Amino acid sequence: MRTSTTQVICFALVVLAACYAVWLYPSLPELVPTHWNAAGKVDGYGPRRTAAFMVPGMMVIFWALLAVLPVVSPRKFKVESFRGTWNLVVVLLMVMFAFIHVAMLQGAMHPKVDVGRFLIAGLCLFLGAIGLLMPRVKRNFWMGVRTPWTLASEEVWAATHKLAGWTMGLGGLLGAILVLAGLPQMLGFGLIMVAALFPAFYSLWLYKALEGAGKAGE
Repeated sequence: MRTSTTQVICFALVVLAACYAVWLYPSLPELVPTHWNAAGKVDGYGPRRTAAFMVPGMMVIFWALLAVLPVVSPRKFKVESFRGTWNLVVVLLMVMFAFIHVAMLQGAMHPKVDVGRFLIAGLCLFLGAIGLLMPRVKRNFWMGVRTPWTLASEEVWAATHKLAGWTMGLGGLLGAILVLAGLPQMLGFGLIMVAALFPAFYSLWLYKALEGAGKAGE
């Protein structure tokens, strides 16, 4: 995906999210849910005047941050070698924020609906989709499974991210299915966390194995 296309999509998502908040604002209650726990239950509220526009504001900050990070990357860890994948992940993250925004405002409008279940299922799918892109991410400081061992070895980075593509992709899909099927929402959340953390432990094991064989080069 081209960087110019990414910027246009991100701008459109921010504008749409803000317009959605303005459109629903007169109908929103004075207190809007702003946080759900791992079980999908609301455990935080905010006043309508700020909560309705909280996520669009976060989207702007996040978008600006992701635009700056490639510029300040160290020379050997530039993102240009996988810029198209970087841009695609940025768009997926911005869409995920927009999804959270819609879920949050709908949760305020329909407090009897189990919005938390759909929120966690959606997050599982988004994280799974991002996971599928991990094998295409090259060594850098900002995106991917960034452990001391993946950053120290190109071979460990490649193998770890190939594994992460499988674990996060399958974990996200399975987590969403289980949550939507009515199983405890904590199960879906826990599954995607395990799927994301397992490659980190694998990177340590692989690096040590290569180091023991005298093959842990850059």
